[in-house]
Amino acid sequence: KMKVIFLLVLMAYFAAGEKELHPCPPEDLKVDPKKLQRVWIIKAITIPSQHNYGEFMQLVDKKNHYEGYAVRDGYVDDESYVSWIIEGTNLTRQFAYIYELDGVFEILLFEENYYVDQSYEHTDRIYFHIDQDLDVDGWEKYLKEAAKKLCLKYEDFIHTPPTSN
Repeated sequence: KMKVIFLLVLMAYFAAGEKELHPCPPEDLKVDPKKLQRVWIIKAITIPSQHNYGEFMQLVDKKNHYEGYAVRDGYVDDESYVSWIIEGTNLTRQFAYIYELDGVFEILLFEENYYVDQSYEHTDRIYFHIDQDLDVDGWEKYLKEAAKKLCLKYEDFIHTPPTSN
């Protein structure tokens, strides 16, 4: 009997989740905009790889300095999220996974010993948006959309877009 109840609850949970396309983060995971670090993707290209890494991204920090790159690790959590692994210069001190939901990305940063103790405690969350050739008006539009999806005020989310090359 308990198994049946559990299955019904589980089914109801997934059914409810499907209806809400852009759920707000749970209260304990909400981002403090003052602590929000921002990393922007400035390039997204496809590269051949023996490890099935089909996507490659260049990352810049909030001062528009090149900070490294990310490659997709081929692991798909479900139909909405794609996991990425970050590599690079200043970012290699922490391991990170980047999750994508309808063009808005979230980076989960982990402590340096993540692969040793398999700790899933993240140290920060970074939200950013991907696009290749956006002018200033385009960035503003996408940032407003991203802020709305993340349940943040645009004023808290605003960021000077990286200069295009």
